[in-house]
Amino acid sequence: MTEIIEIDGGEWLDEHRTRDRRARAVYKVKASASGDLAADLAERSVTIAAMMDALAAQSQPVCITGSAWSQSDLFTSPAIRVDTALDRAVWEVPRSALAPGFTGDASRFVFATGGAKLFEIMEFLDARGLSFRTAGSHKGQSIAGAVATGTHGSLLGETGLETHVRGLLFVNGTGAAHWIADPDCPVFSDAFVSGFAQSADPAMFADALIHLGGMGYCAGVLLEAVPRFGLSWAKRVSPLPANWFDLVAQGDFCAAAADATGGRNPAFYELTFDPNAGLDEDVMQTVYWHDDLPDQAAVQPAPDAPGDTLDMIVGQIDACSQAMLDKRCAGETTQPTEEEVEDRPGFLGLDIFGDGGLIRILDIPGWTFDGFRKSAEENPTSTVPASLLALTGEWEPRSLLGIRIDTFNSALCVPAERLREALEIGTELASGFRKHFVYTVRFAQKSPASMSFLRFENNAIINIDGLTRAGIAGWISHSDEASQAFTDALDAAGIPYSMHWGKDIPSNADKIAADFGEAVPRWRAARAAVVPPALQARLTSPMLAHWGLV
Repeated sequence: MTEIIEIDGGEWLDEHRTRDRRARAVYKVKASASGDLAADLAERSVTIAAMMDALAAQSQPVCITGSAWSQSDLFTSPAIRVDTALDRAVWEVPRSALAPGFTGDASRFVFATGGAKLFEIMEFLDARGLSFRTAGSHKGQSIAGAVATGTHGSLLGETGLETHVRGLLFVNGTGAAHWIADPDCPVFSDAFVSGFAQSADPAMFADALIHLGGMGYCAGVLLEAVPRFGLSWAKRVSPLPANWFDLVAQGDFCAAAADATGGRNPAFYELTFDPNAGLDEDVMQTVYWHDDLPDQAAVQPAPDAPGDTLDMIVGQIDACSQAMLDKRCAGETTQPTEEEVEDRPGFLGLDIFGDGGLIRILDIPGWTFDGFRKSAEENPTSTVPASLLALTGEWEPRSLLGIRIDTFNSALCVPAERLREALEIGTELASGFRKHFVYTVRFAQKSPASMSFLRFENNAIINIDGLTRAGIAGWISHSDEASQAFTDALDAAGIPYSMHWGKDIPSNADKIAADFGEAVPRWRAARAAVVPPALQARLTSPMLAHWGLV
């Protein structure tokens, strides 16, 4: 059953606290699953269509929000907000829904509402011995949002989460419920689809996959899973071999990561670089490889499981700052002199947040490396394999000295064969900024989605992970300026790159048009096909306009 709850508007803040907006009114969509997918979808389409008809008749902009995970500005303020936080349900796919002659394994397919969280879908799959092949580093996103912006886990040989999608349901009003099926893998029969939507041209599928919130209400996603698998991991801090960049450009990750895997073929490879060090210095390396799961694999990872880079950064800041503050309060240390501040960038003064204290002397790369090195020495290799569900983290707000702080994360990808040039540029420009960020590098293949930022055959993704500009006591971090300088330098050097749609990184309509070419008008055509004209005028956002997509 699906119901709509209308409440008064108010202030809205995204999960990463990068956007503060106001809603004139809020429509909450709430879903629950019965045992009858056909009946649920039929009722659902009628209910959501009535809501969208009402919104199209309004004179106000409309914003549809999921987990508010994206750091892009997708909220026109003020606007009517459609909240999908309660629109969460997952169904098994009945055999009665399958197309005639379907020969696949029906047990691998699930249907989820767009608002369903990744962790809910992953747990649903795990209970049935299934898994995604790839997922993000956290599992708090809604499936519609994760697919919309190209969330990826960067398992080697894989691309974004959108490769699990076999169909998308957009409901944008009466007579405007559209089912867009994967033309290479039609799962639902025409008769089944006719009960809740009209079948759209499957040629639009690749264009609509990365829908950027612009295709209207994503009422459901058909997903194909794989058998659950196990992953073991290793952590190392060491210099890279001299030919490392050549090896990754050739896709020879087994040789590139040999120091960490001992010759085992890696399934995942992540590296964190100190932007202020040369490329010949120590690098933090995390490698996963496929391994057999125990019969009763625990859902929760072992305590020494590798963590998200941003979590690691804040954890190390918190531990170091708390330890130094404790010493100061106990009278064991004194206010640092100017020379101590210059010579000991990891030293904390009593003026925790002032320019002479924490903010000035934060050494994010140094502290992060110290923490990772200690962890790698204590637990260099996993003792028990874990599932992808177990290794994908639970999102929790980050805190420093018990106070929530916000972090900065931009991401771009370059062709893997240009990674050395890109990182040389990144390390050269980093010297002009405070030590408030690191570079984290992962790898992924080209996506079949025409608007995916993973647009090269072999992608090297560079994350700029660090502190945001506005933090505790108004500290000033320049991670955003470093990100802008990085992309400016790539442009000047003629190195092609793409930006991650859901993160903080600069782009504009000219850049999008140059990067994606004919995919841009095709995306706009797909939007026009599934969103009625009256609703198109309401359904927009600052970023879609900035990107030249509406």
